Amino acid sequence: MKLKIATFILLTFILLPLIIWRLLSKFPHDLMTYIGITLIIPSFVLLIIAIFQLGDSLAVTPQAKELVTKGLYSKIRHPMYVFGMLLFLGFAMVTRDVISYVVCAFALVNVIWRVRRENRVLEEKFGDAYRTYRKQVWF
Repeated sequence: MKLKIATFILLTFILLPLIIWRLLSKFPHDLMTYIGITLIIPSFVLLIIAIFQLGDSLAVTPQAKELVTKGLYSKIRHPMYVFGMLLFLGFAMVTRDVISYVVCAFALVNVIWRVRRENRVLEEKFGDAYRTYRKQVWF
């Protein structure tokens, strides 16, 4: 548990400020940059929280180890994807690079595909419990 807290602190209070500082030093200080950074900061923190809350259920391929319904998962079915996409969008808004927007589009298609696969796997494993959970939360 202490390692998780230390990792969260390292990522949030050391890595994130370095990323923001780098973005602010390289890109223009205008409304689009500030909106992008405003998306990046909470998305980054909430993405890390979602990863920690998923715990041992985190996997590269869809697996149904346990039905996680606490924390962020009590409100959003796939918070890692939601905050990951917002993070991508924030970076794209700051960099304003066509490649960043293309990556966002491909990431969105990938997220939709993965969510559908995960929903099937979870529904097969947890049945009615998962269907009830799906009705109670967003995305």
